[in-house]
Amino acid sequence: MKLDGSKFLNAAESLLFRKNGRTNQVLSNGILLSDAEAVGNHVQTSKQGGCPTPTFVPYTATVSWHTGARNLFSRFFPRYGNYCGPNYSSGRESGSLHWDKPPTDWVDYCCYRHDMGYDAYDQAQLLDADHHFLKCLQKIPETAKISPMGATYQNLYILGLQSFLIPYRGFLVKKIEEAKRRKVRGAVGIVKELRENGAPSMNRSDMNS
Repeated sequence: MKLDGSKFLNAAESLLFRKNGRTNQVLSNGILLSDAEAVGNHVQTSKQGGCPTPTFVPYTATVSWHTGARNLFSRFFPRYGNYCGPNYSSGRESGSLHWDKPPTDWVDYCCYRHDMGYDAYDQAQLLDADHHFLKCLQKIPETAKISPMGATYQNLYILGLQSFLIPYRGFLVKKIEEAKRRKVRGAVGIVKELRENGAPSMNRSDMNS
């Protein structure tokens, strides 16, 4: 009998994270990060840390934690809640890829969604996650109970995203796209040059011979 890994994980999560007779919906990698923009439109809420936040759903990451020097330097940055801080998720330093601890407040919730968006290698996806992170932080409800430390983190994150991270990653994405276009133009130029120089073309009969 072949075991379906995704079904097994979903069944395990439904047993581990059952609350009040209800089972949390298991979050797949296909979740729409744009949900983080409409932080005020959630109907179902759960109280974590004394603050109403959107219902928490466990998440299993696919991108490995940073190691080596990057992991070491990330520890110099302060942490907040269970998800705010580099190389830090679910309250763990370089720990499990399964995030089972709920955010402590709205700021931590935005960090949680940002970590989910960063579960990728593509720079364009990471830039998109940064933009959604900024919108999430800027749209935290005024009624949310944010501690003075949380408010400080919120303001610092907004400043850092606007002044450094988004412009920097936008520059990287631009350079990557330019390199891709140069590569395509180079390939087209080679084909054009071969044709102009009378290079023999291959047909199906040549390929089958």
